[in-house]
Amino acid sequence: MPEPLGIEPGDTAPDFHLPNANADVGGNPMSLTDLMGQNGAVVVFTCNHCPYVVGSEPRIEAMAERARSEGLGFAGINSNDPVNYQSDSW
Repeated sequence: MPEPLGIEPGDTAPDFHLPNANADVGGNPMSLTDLMGQNGAVVVFTCNHCPYVVGSEPRIEAMAERARSEGLGFAGINSNDPVNYQSDSW
């Protein structure tokens, strides 16, 4: 198992490349470099089957709109295993 990255608040995050499930923005793979806005980026780790996340979707969408208006990129990353959680596989 790889060693944890040990990222702390204020550290520069390593770049990543992930599939983009959001057809509204093209569905193409994305990276942290692609995501970065003029003032940085917000990354939210989320879960499609969590009732708390499902109940918070309007707030997350509002937060994304606010972030973009402030020059921040915004992405939600679902880190669950789509084999074990099929509802997280889109």
